[in-house]
Amino acid sequence: MGKFICLYTILLLFINGLLLYAPASLFAQQEAIPADEAEQLAEFEEGAEGTEGVAEGSVGPSDSFFRFSVLLEMMALRFNDPHPYKQMTDSSKFDDPAAPPQFLGDSSFRINNQEDNGSLQPLLRPLPAFSVEYVIPMDFFLINGTSFTYYHTSTALFDAVVAFNASGAKSTIPLIKMRIYYDLLSANVHFFNPAEEGIDIFAGLGIGSIDGAYEGGFRGRLENNFVRTVETVNFDAIPIPFRKVGLDVNGETFGLRFVVYVFSRAEVITDNVFVGNPLTPNANEKIYFDGLILRAALTWRL
Repeated sequence: MGKFICLYTILLLFINGLLLYAPASLFAQQEAIPADEAEQLAEFEEGAEGTEGVAEGSVGPSDSFFRFSVLLEMMALRFNDPHPYKQMTDSSKFDDPAAPPQFLGDSSFRINNQEDNGSLQPLLRPLPAFSVEYVIPMDFFLINGTSFTYYHTSTALFDAVVAFNASGAKSTIPLIKMRIYYDLLSANVHFFNPAEEGIDIFAGLGIGSIDGAYEGGFRGRLENNFVRTVETVNFDAIPIPFRKVGLDVNGETFGLRFVVYVFSRAEVITDNVFVGNPLTPNANEKIYFDGLILRAALTWRL
């Protein structure tokens, strides 16, 4: 009991000491803020709350901006018609309409075109694959943005790669190497805000041009009259309508993009070196491109 009384006395003395010696500011009542000053303070706090998370000078969720995509892309081609090499030669080696996926930006294989075919492509051929996009966020029913995109890329098709499922001697595969250049211009709509971080789905329509060259001939001595011969032929086609649908995974600055391009049928090659040769009696005089392109890329927002 004595211990309890002692502790109680010490506690009372401690509380009394706080009350006697604590600074007056701890117990001072706050003066009332005038009504006009309270309104100004509320407006200021509202404005600060609305700008929270947007750094000074940064791009907001409703501002238009440019976005680039560079390299880091893979392309897979699939044709609704038989593969162009099948059309060119009618060889059973090219029966599969799909070529295996391949990484772009490979400059190891270039065809020296014999002449300029009159397009802008010769100026762009040395460039790696890239795209430039102007994005305008908006709020219109289900559409949360529009964009306009220019996309340049190229790919190479090799006879042995296209015939990867073929069996038999390699010397029986007609010799074809083709470099294809694509220039695509499209208008797109976005179903999520493209300026915000997260997932965005988009679709678009556009027109494009296909330009390039191929080397065609035969490998090895098949008969006395047929030795290894190669010709270089230029080709182009414009305009080619296409549709596209894609998915963006956007970060603050960088993102990933996955796109499917679906092309309309277009006559691309009208000079087929295999026509009229006894080794390729059923070769087509005109070659058509169509089908779709699958693409993945790294995007960079300015």
